[in-house]
Amino acid sequence: MNNTIFLKKVETLNISLEELKGKLDRFIASRDPRSTDINTESSYNWILRGALAYFATLESDFLGASNDSGIPEMQSDHFANTFYRLSNTLNSYCQKLNISRKNSKNWDILSDIRTLIVHSGGAVKQLTALDDSNFKDDQLERIIKLDSTPLSKILKLKSPNADYRITIQLDKHDRTRNSHKNDVDYDWNKENFVTKAIFFNSEDIKNTVLSEINKFLDLANNRTTVEEKPEKLPSKAKPIVVDNLDLDKLAEMLNNKDRGDYMIENGQNYWDGFGLKRLLDYAHHKYDEPQNNTVSIIEEVIKTQINKFWEAYQDETISDNCLPSLNVFKVFAKYLPDYKKKGYLEGAKILNIVPNFNSNTIKQETDVDYLIEFICVIHEQTEIKLDLENTPNGIICDYIYQCVKQHCLRNQ
Repeated sequence: MNNTIFLKKVETLNISLEELKGKLDRFIASRDPRSTDINTESSYNWILRGALAYFATLESDFLGASNDSGIPEMQSDHFANTFYRLSNTLNSYCQKLNISRKNSKNWDILSDIRTLIVHSGGAVKQLTALDDSNFKDDQLERIIKLDSTPLSKILKLKSPNADYRITIQLDKHDRTRNSHKNDVDYDWNKENFVTKAIFFNSEDIKNTVLSEINKFLDLANNRTTVEEKPEKLPSKAKPIVVDNLDLDKLAEMLNNKDRGDYMIENGQNYWDGFGLKRLLDYAHHKYDEPQNNTVSIIEEVIKTQINKFWEAYQDETISDNCLPSLNVFKVFAKYLPDYKKKGYLEGAKILNIVPNFNSNTIKQETDVDYLIEFICVIHEQTEIKLDLENTPNGIICDYIYQCVKQHCLRNQ
């Protein structure tokens, strides 16, 4: 029986620590939050990052000093628990991603060391890497930090580079020995009690763990996946949506799809197309008179953008982030004047000024201070004069309308 176990020397990784961290970050970033268990994977990711940092800087005394009392020091528990969490995380991720990953022999030895440290005192058996099939119980005896005991020179003869030697007691629980009390060699001959030793150093453990993380990341990044093709809109509905500018119909088709930037939050529906519809309804209601060129231009601009959006949506090679914007300020960008605080008011603070503009609610909420600031800046720095008795949403609609009107007058 081989009673001495050594960790196999692992060749130095052909990837730097910074590259490995970068590979991990890229893997985490690649996980689509819309198709993952966000809270679960968030915990997995913390463990992966923490374990990588711990094992990358593993010191030679990572298990503490020799435990003459037979009880491991707290450094041993830190090592065992960190390894166990990492092992669980890799196994869980592989199961989620349908990846087949086989542990190395070194990994199995580390798993056995973890089990012996954490479960010593209980009935430990059927370890992974140790041949204990004929025994009923395996118990941790000592964790010996080599170079800290007078026996170190003798112990290190078997493994000169080792930092630690762990001894394990195996017991067959053989009750037949009671019938052979006078046979002093009975236990020896039957190998009822056996001591095994494991030699290892921190560098080999570090390389073992980092290699396993790297192997997992390679498998995860190279896994074969069947990408779902983006859903398309029904072609027969295009004349209804585009030609008749039925934005409610388009919203109805997008409200259960990933693409299109339609969002439901706190029971409220948000979509930039609602802002365009709000502007269109406002222009028709307040300014729709025969041969009103401004209303016609607003209709045409919105129709052109909706058509672009529709065509791009049907192209599955175009990502959601690259679909033509339906944000009213971007759609009518060429008609809007330049002025100081333009980016601040029309961008950063527009949700304070009209938080429900791009929703299908009739609520009229606003931050009065920002609304007044917007009106004052527009009055002071542009030719546009807004109706102060208007609603917050109406003020924004009127601002767009007046901008289009002024632009047309200047270019006549």
